[in-house]
Amino acid sequence: MGITNTGMAQTAKLLGTDVTDSATFDCIAIGTSATAFVATQTILVAYQQEAVGTTVVGTLTTTSVTNDTLTLTKDSFSFGGAYAINEVGAFIASHTGIMLCRTVLGATINVTATDTLKVVINVQVKQGA
Repeated sequence: MGITNTGMAQTAKLLGTDVTDSATFDCIAIGTSATAFVATQTILVAYQQEAVGTTVVGTLTTTSVTNDTLTLTKDSFSFGGAYAINEVGAFIASHTGIMLCRTVLGATINVTATDTLKVVINVQVKQGA
């Protein structure tokens, strides 16, 4: 997974109390492209669908130190046909909002109209090297 340039800027805004245009990440989107991550990306390469707001649950979890990881979860994407899911991203408000991060899956997830898919994104905050 890679954090986008706009995702880094938005995260910095969330740290400041005097920044008026800060908003939280509450959208998970999925797509079909296996194109490699580039930090300048602002949308999924081949968007298919999204989950926004209360259908995406955000929690804090522990990876290295207490509550150092934001976990975003969408319990059940459903599909109207067959898709080869290869990319996942986290956004503000919609798949055209500010993209925090994007990952290209290690293997394609093939889904059909009878399938549901649970997506979990973990973003850990940690010290640089």
